[in-house]
Amino acid sequence: MDSASKILINLMQISRKSPTGSFVYAENLLRHLFKIDKENNYVLLVKKNDCRFFKEKFGKRANVKYRVIDIRRDIYANPARAILKFVCKYTGNKRGTEDVHRKEIENIIRKDNAGVCFFPSGVIYPHGLKNVKIAVTIFDLQQEFLPQNFSPAYLRLRKNDCDYVVSRADRIIAISAHTKKTLIDKYGISADAVAVIYPAGQEVEAGAEENFLPALPERFVFYPAAFWPHKNHKILIGAVNLIKNKFTGLHLVFSGIVKNKELEEELKNLAGILGIADRVHFLGRLSGHALDYLYKKAEILAYPSAFEGFGIPPVEAFNYGVPVIAADNSSIREVVGEAGILVKTGDAAALAAAIEAVLTDAQLREGLIQKGRAQAAYFSWEKTAKETLAVFKNLQTQVQ
Repeated sequence: MDSASKILINLMQISRKSPTGSFVYAENLLRHLFKIDKENNYVLLVKKNDCRFFKEKFGKRANVKYRVIDIRRDIYANPARAILKFVCKYTGNKRGTEDVHRKEIENIIRKDNAGVCFFPSGVIYPHGLKNVKIAVTIFDLQQEFLPQNFSPAYLRLRKNDCDYVVSRADRIIAISAHTKKTLIDKYGISADAVAVIYPAGQEVEAGAEENFLPALPERFVFYPAAFWPHKNHKILIGAVNLIKNKFTGLHLVFSGIVKNKELEEELKNLAGILGIADRVHFLGRLSGHALDYLYKKAEILAYPSAFEGFGIPPVEAFNYGVPVIAADNSSIREVVGEAGILVKTGDAAALAAAIEAVLTDAQLREGLIQKGRAQAAYFSWEKTAKETLAVFKNLQTQVQ
């Protein structure tokens, strides 16, 4: 392979305005990847609104450059393409828009001599790219286990996206062994085509954390998770209710993006009906500094989610020395292992009993903290970056 060949990284499907798991993954992975790899040249495909953000995050690097994929740039750089994009958008022609993007990106692949294209978003867009090796990270195959969580249209989209990844990708990165097994069992892919590469906890610089938060209770169980039904916030509220008289000073703190306003209102109403509204706190999406402060103050990290592709919060809790109690399902059991307490999914009584045990048994608590710190050592973004780079290098050897 020509030594000048580049690695293209397509960030078009993620955005700083929607910092979901794939965004956190890409941000942390690429920051560490660019630190360790001085040999390869990278080209990042970004939207105009995100370009400055990524440049500030990754810093100025001689081997990293940016290509903006955006109609506003095309207005002066390529007016004909801008008109095509505008017409497709105005007429609702999604396939036409994808064709324009495909031609635009294939032109970049040729000009920049890119041999590998990496999609850290879980999907390949646009379809039909030629003359390039493709690597994709798959996060979440929830549609195969909890299809009721999706509308029929979105369920079809998720399945179609995954079908295309399986058929087109030259290498798939799965963020857990559970995800790899699901790809093999449900999609018939060869085990050799999938590499398991774990992510890690979000990295936070220490700061004046208290300024980011309202007054917090002295003792609280912490659950950072976006508000979706399968996250089982209701189960955790029910568990705290069961022990509210034994632990009158115990509160519950939720943080995370509110994806479902109706669900948030249901949770608030439930807390009110149970008489613990003053002990359940909804903080919304928080900055890294605020999360840092919460982890330092939390008594327990509860993680009752019914399904996860990986589950970053338990790893973060391990790093902070916070005992973890989690639901025993999907990838959660492999991430938590024996370093936390695993309880039956959806069982509020079992969750309540585990919380009580950790609060009352000092030896159990200390043992979980020590095991958690040992478990955390298995996960680091530097390790993620090194193993991902190995995938790229393997694909580079296949480029003619």
